[in-house]
Amino acid sequence: IYREVHTLQAGHWMRFDGQALKMHRYWQLAFGPKRVISYDQAQQEVRGLIADAVRLRLRSDVPLGVFLSGGMDSSVVAYEAAQVLGSKLKTFAVGVDDKALDESGVAARTARDLGVGHQVPVFSMHWNEVPGPDQVEHHLQLFLTGMAVYMNGGDAVVKHSCSLAH
Repeated sequence: IYREVHTLQAGHWMRFDGQALKMHRYWQLAFGPKRVISYDQAQQEVRGLIADAVRLRLRSDVPLGVFLSGGMDSSVVAYEAAQVLGSKLKTFAVGVDDKALDESGVAARTARDLGVGHQVPVFSMHWNEVPGPDQVEHHLQLFLTGMAVYMNGGDAVVKHSCSLAH
């Protein structure tokens, strides 16, 4: 999004010591020997690993939510979280006024089918140029405030219009 701003490689962290940036690897995927298992066994193992991963991340003393993008990955995470939290789980998606880009309807149907709460803040975006960091931070803060109200039991409906044309 920004010139000369790059992402770190997977499994790395970086430190600036005042003079130079130093990148360090903290993790590397290690491949073990191949196992021969049936398709059904593989399905069961993957389902179990996903369920365990989601369950472990649900440990919290504050309300938790799942962002539903309308895709398969977030739907699987929401399903597994709903298996643990039931109707206490809250989900949200971001709606945009451009119907060609908006996946919030699929996300809402997923939440309904799971029997969990769901919120869809709608953003009207009219950007004639890439927004600057201050503008992004401002709009993100408004969104997160609405989501915090929703996650803590409020019935916030966030409708926000972004107009960043100069």
